[in-house]
Amino acid sequence: MSWQEQVSHPTPFFSWGADYRLRQEYLRDVFDFTDDDRVVNPGGHKDNRNVIRNRARLWTKFGPFLGTGSTEVPSGLSFYARFLYGPRYYLDAEFGRDYPNPQWDEVVFDNLYAEWLRIGGGPVSLRIGRQDFLDFGRGFVIMDGTPLDASRTAYNDAIRATIHFDSIKSTLDLFAADNKGEQDDRLRPLSYDHLAVNEYDTHALGAYFKYKQIKDTEIDFYYIYAHEKPIDEVMPFSTTRYDARFVKELIHTVGTMVQGKVGKNWDYYAELAGQWGEHGKQSRRASAFSSDLGYTFDAPMKPRIHGGYEFMSGDDPHTGRYEGWDPVLARWPRWTELLGYRSAKEYGRPYYFTNNQRFVVGAGVKPAKGLTVSFDYSYLRVDEHEPGSPGHCRGNLFLGVISYDISENLTSRIWAEYFKPGSYFAGDHDPALFLQWQMILTFPAPSKKKGG
Repeated sequence: MSWQEQVSHPTPFFSWGADYRLRQEYLRDVFDFTDDDRVVNPGGHKDNRNVIRNRARLWTKFGPFLGTGSTEVPSGLSFYARFLYGPRYYLDAEFGRDYPNPQWDEVVFDNLYAEWLRIGGGPVSLRIGRQDFLDFGRGFVIMDGTPLDASRTAYNDAIRATIHFDSIKSTLDLFAADNKGEQDDRLRPLSYDHLAVNEYDTHALGAYFKYKQIKDTEIDFYYIYAHEKPIDEVMPFSTTRYDARFVKELIHTVGTMVQGKVGKNWDYYAELAGQWGEHGKQSRRASAFSSDLGYTFDAPMKPRIHGGYEFMSGDDPHTGRYEGWDPVLARWPRWTELLGYRSAKEYGRPYYFTNNQRFVVGAGVKPAKGLTVSFDYSYLRVDEHEPGSPGHCRGNLFLGVISYDISENLTSRIWAEYFKPGSYFAGDHDPALFLQWQMILTFPAPSKKKGG
């Protein structure tokens, strides 16, 4: 055990840790794709912004108690809490006019749950309370339960039971989530609580099966039921044009995912899902597909190239039903930060990716220990042409990322996106830009065994 683990785990039944993320973001023309400052965006928000975001988290864990004593298979009852302090400082005073600037007086209950692993030494584990859903595939349908506050939090208020099928190296997760929209009124932040976490009250039930018996392969199957009720007071990006899109949603989603490696060079991923249910008074039928295929060369700097295709159905206004894909619990920047802001103007909801086709190619290298440089190019089209739009091409997105592990405790990253709008957007448009740098300090150092 390292000295960091000894300090953070002073007794068998108590451990703690902390991390601090410092991030600055600069956005230009991400809502309207124009340099014209006279354009009014949804909710009256200014199009360009420059913001410094702090996020400090402290976690504590008590337990495990009542375990079986086995060191190979963790078991026992434990209690976990994580507190978050996340003030933002808007360098652009005009954008910050609607918020206390800076927001120094906020502490959030980010996680708070009880967990019993392998109850009584059996094959069932249970977690009850506020928790993250970060381990369901690649986050295509399940990840972030609080999309409106960006990466400040990502929790779900849920009950999750895991059934372990050890003989076939597989698990079945059953969960029920009850996520409140608006400001958090269930475990209120201490003092400042202006930031809304969702435009909807969301109730969800799901079953997620992971099969890992085949070497270097994971095959998942899932079903999710979600009922979303819009909150009239929380539509920060809404205008009259988009209000009609905020209706009660009833969504059934079923899908499958496969990912893994072939030999030591090829890696692959594919996911297919379908939806049915209700969109307001309309019936719903939607589908989505995501994929990626990569090859890593046996050469210095471990160069990797990859290509992929992603499809999310759009709504055809000439039919009597709604065909637009709903991201369910996955409104987060899986592959773009910039276009998540644009979706707020198109659909009234940030990171509401729908009606989209994406063709992507990219490459990456590791020039030195802890250093990774990657570049992606995405050509984007819509699935369904919408009234008032002259074409089908959304545009061209260029993404570059440089990440560097300064030490085992300190990591850094620079993220840059440049988007050239296409014919889907009427009129002349200027390119949009998103720039971000961040540093994350973590104690104790992340375990390399878990991927760090």
